[in-house]
Amino acid sequence: MLETKREKVPAERLLLVARKSAPDNLGEWGGKSIATRWQRKERYVVAVALQGKLGTEIRLQSTANVENSVFDLADGSAGAPDAVLLEETAWKLFETDEEIAPKLKVIYRSEELPRNLVVVFRPQPPAWDTGKVADVLKAYEADEAGRAVLGSIWVEEFRSVDEQRLGQARKLFAGE
Repeated sequence: MLETKREKVPAERLLLVARKSAPDNLGEWGGKSIATRWQRKERYVVAVALQGKLGTEIRLQSTANVENSVFDLADGSAGAPDAVLLEETAWKLFETDEEIAPKLKVIYRSEELPRNLVVVFRPQPPAWDTGKVADVLKAYEADEAGRAVLGSIWVEEFRSVDEQRLGQARKLFAGE
């Protein structure tokens, strides 16, 4: 129905961060472990975010705290993943850190990904007009109370879905 534009996030992208000594050739990453929040969405990660560039033989490790995984990676801790898949905005916190940044590098940067979507999952009652719901959500940024609601969920605005970007993601997801 709509997509969200998160506060101070110009584009949704994922980065794959590894130690400086890690291979740059993505073809050498088969079987390597990658810590990510999206472990349960393996097909999306492999097909859409990584666009199949690492093949299908990657091992996604679930992590609730990507930042801790980055620290473990930088420190070379026992059990640390080979790489961490994180949002570009999260990496901005680390790339200027004097202790961590020199130990790590970005080996992959995704294309711009679809934003979080507001979706209707089941047929709505006839009285529910999704167009009106969309209009209300889009209008939140127009008044103070609406901006307060948006600020509380870290969303800058709701906007119409970029069908071209979503279509590209669908094609990748479907393996076309």
